Amino acid sequence: HDRHAAVALVTSPDRSAVAGIDCLAFDDDEHSTTTLGKPVRFAAPCVCLATGGCGQIYPITTNPAGSTGDGVALATALGAG
Repeated sequence: HDRHAAVALVTSPDRSAVAGIDCLAFDDDEHSTTTLGKPVRFAAPCVCLATGGCGQIYPITTNPAGSTGDGVALATALGAG
C-alpha cells in the first residue's frame, strides 16, 4: 500500500496461507487515516510480493537504491526458499 512499509506477513491461523501484511505508516497527509509510525494490518485473500530484488546487498550494483531485499526477507521469515 502506498506510504506504508511492510514489516511482516500475516498467516492464516493454521499457517497454511498468507492472509495479509503488517505495515508501518511512513507518511502523513490530510487524506490519510493513519499517522506516522502507526502499525497497520491489511487483510487480503491473497498476497503477491513484488519485491524489486535485492541488488543493494552488493557493494557495486546497477539496481536502484530501493532494491534492499526486504520482500525476500519477509518471505524467508515464513519459511519460503
